Amino acid sequence: MRIVSILSLPSLYRNTFTIVYIVDGLLLGPGIVAVAKAISYGLGAHSCSLTELNVSGNKIDDAIMEPLAQTLRRCRSLCAVDLSRNLLSGRGIQDFVDSVLLHEGIHIKRLCLSKNRFDGASLKGMLAALGNHRLPSLTALELAHCSLSDDVGEDMREMLAGNTSLTALSLSWNKLRVGGLVAVAEGVCASASLASADLSWNGFGDMAP
Repeated sequence: MRIVSILSLPSLYRNTFTIVYIVDGLLLGPGIVAVAKAISYGLGAHSCSLTELNVSGNKIDDAIMEPLAQTLRRCRSLCAVDLSRNLLSGRGIQDFVDSVLLHEGIHIKRLCLSKNRFDGASLKGMLAALGNHRLPSLTALELAHCSLSDDVGEDMREMLAGNTSLTALSLSWNKLRVGGLVAVAEGVCASASLASADLSWNGFGDMAP
């Protein structure tokens, strides 16, 4: 267990902090729902000044993401979110995309989804939005340790070819093989904005999926 920082709820209600880090690896499902409700309560009478939110390692699953996403859509100053090391799959990711990333007035720049349990199909909505210029503020996306395989390659290529804002992408420690590598590499070469692409530890030379 590693504690990043602790924000007291009274301070949250008064919105006196602009950067909020939740206890890393400590809050479980009911706990994070309580935090989401606390944030919502605090926003009832005040404008939200949150700029960064780290809820990594909290066992957040798709059911928990729904109320959390509904709350975060009220945080118009939010620019960085870390959802890594949770239990998100397709529905949870799509709830976050629909309720937060695509919500008018929210301009998230950095998003970390590493070490979750989704597959390539779970990312289709987000990658399509990125490729169609519907997320022009997002500049950094981390998808390391997500067990992504070659099935994400084509969607990733189309996203990178169409996107003009993403400058950093991490796909390290996944299961991309030759087919996925070729598709992603073509997208990287076609990108008009990408400056950093981390494709390490995928095992491109392995024949097994």
